[in-house]
Amino acid sequence: MSDSMMKRNYLLLAQLFDDVRQLPGRARSAAIGGLELRFELLLAAENGALVSLAQSSNAGGAAEPEMELELRFDLETVEALSYQDGQGIRRVYPNPGQLDPREYARQNEFLNLWLTDCQALRHSFRSASKAAA
Repeated sequence: MSDSMMKRNYLLLAQLFDDVRQLPGRARSAAIGGLELRFELLLAAENGALVSLAQSSNAGGAAEPEMELELRFDLETVEALSYQDGQGIRRVYPNPGQLDPREYARQNEFLNLWLTDCQALRHSFRSASKAAA
């Protein structure tokens, strides 16, 4: 996986927030068709954060995705660490220090598509005053 994909994903994710370096503990965003995007800050550090991003709908049916992501503010990158849906959970590091390159590429490519869709659906975790600007 190239750094350019992780940098693109960082830029897409950053557009959802007022300031990606000042992440809220939790946030929700509703979009067209009842899709809801949920954000949770799991762990904050000086140069990064571990976060969860999940989607749900009012329609029910298939389980919606939830991903755990590592943000690196110093490198301006975001890396997918795990993906969970109705089929179970898949990790890019199945064991400590052991990278699954195919899963890593699959999850980071999915994250890019998902964040692009979030932009198209006008999801935002920005404050109401800044979202209106």
